Amino acid sequence: MRFTRRERYAAIGAALLVVLFAFHQLAVRPALDRIETLERVIPGKSRTVEKLRALSDEYRTLQEQLNELNRSACQPDGPGMLSRMEQIASDCLLARNITSMKPRTTRPAGTFSESSVEIRFEGVSIKQLVDFLRRVRAAQSPTVRSLEIRQSAKTPSLLDADVQLAALSR
Repeated sequence: MRFTRRERYAAIGAALLVVLFAFHQLAVRPALDRIETLERVIPGKSRTVEKLRALSDEYRTLQEQLNELNRSACQPDGPGMLSRMEQIASDCLLARNITSMKPRTTRPAGTFSESSVEIRFEGVSIKQLVDFLRRVRAAQSPTVRSLEIRQSAKTPSLLDADVQLAALSR
């Protein structure tokens, strides 16, 4: 069976259309769909990357703070802190004004323990108390957890104070 020239051109044209349609369906259309999907997904993934960067920065900051706590927690605990506070009080001429010093150590869940000292002063001037607190702050450990100041019942021009100091230790 022989085809005429017109039939051959029609058959070749039809075959070419089938090949072009198959190429479009198998290569071009999936690529276009993938590009469309990526254009839709990229902004969301970019936001996720930004969030991860922010969380990474926060993690580094927290890690640095933890390292700082670890360094500061290597301070002596309990009696060491008590003797340091006695020394600071005597340097401020407050040793005779101390009516009580109560050391405590608590071990919260974890690797650190908290040492605290409650010091009760009677009949101190505001200058002496401020000087004591400045020296405690200069020592960088412990920190003042609470401070209660009231007018002295014996001498109205002086103060009575309860100072609670706390420090972390291992």
